[in-house]
Order: sequence, then C-alpha cells, then structure tokens
Amino acid sequence: MGFLFAITGSHITGGKTVKRKTDPRIQELEQLAASEGFSLPMPVRLILWLEDRGCIVDLVSGIASRPTVGTPSPSGKAVAYLLQDVDGEFAL
Repeated sequence: MGFLFAITGSHITGGKTVKRKTDPRIQELEQLAASEGFSLPMPVRLILWLEDRGCIVDLVSGIASRPTVGTPSPSGKAVAYLLQDVDGEFAL
C-alpha cells in the first residue's frame, strides 16, 4: 500500500486522506513529454518516486536502472593516470 500512496501522492492519517504539496517536477515532465511529442511510459509520480530513490528512468522505454559503482578496470585506471597532471589533479 505504501507504494500505491507514493504513486498517487496522498497518504492516510487518522482515517482521512491528506494531499501532499504538488511537486513542480510533475508539470515539468508532462510539459516535456507534450513538447517532444511522446507519452510517458508510466505515471509521472512513479517516475519521480524511482528517481528520488536513485534510479535513472528512460522516459521513452520506461526502463529504470540504478547506476553502479565498482572498481575501475585496468584500462580505466590507465586513462585516469593519463588525465592527471603533475600535481595529481585531473586535467580535462
């Protein structure tokens, strides 16, 4: 039930439903979809709920993924080494 309430944007307290403050990102996402000519793959509040929990949501396919942090590969370490200047700072 908590998931459903996160999607609808309301929660129950003392037997009555209380509406939360409207998130400005709702209108921004709806305007983006309308101006680009596509429909969102899921309800806007679900997209925001997933993004608030660290997911990246593809607004066309609806695929939600979490970025992973791991140990750099040997080639990644080599690139990082080559990008460093003499002080150890990255020179981009």
